Amino acid sequence: GMLGVTPVVTCRLERMDLFGDDRGTSGEGVGGAAQSRAASLAASVIGGTSSALFSHPWDVLKTTMQGDLGGVRYGRTPLQAASAIVRQRGMSGLMAGWWWRTLNIVISTFIVNECFLRIPRYCGWDAPEPRGTRDESSRRVRTAS
Repeated sequence: GMLGVTPVVTCRLERMDLFGDDRGTSGEGVGGAAQSRAASLAASVIGGTSSALFSHPWDVLKTTMQGDLGGVRYGRTPLQAASAIVRQRGMSGLMAGWWWRTLNIVISTFIVNECFLRIPRYCGWDAPEPRGTRDESSRRVRTAS
């Protein structure tokens, strides 16, 4: 999610112009600075939440097994540990702490995405264009600046 989905979604949201039309006012991305940051934040919520949703049960399972190295309480295999968690806490046991972890991932994703989009310009490099953002009508890749 972090460097896969988020930059592509950011670019597509900017193209859709959902966050106001202030294009060309600051040279930030496709639209202005506020639009670019709003698109980046929305994309970070989408990418971060989807990443947390799919990875969190595995993280709970891993942490549970690490806390029970002898396999006494939860068993020695991932399947035994998952069964024990579901038996003790229900399916929601695999999502324990999801909100906190999702918040951390969304914030981290936003920071990394902003760095990905903005640092190259400050270093004098061409800004990277996320995969999947090719403008098919002109058959060339758009630039972020």
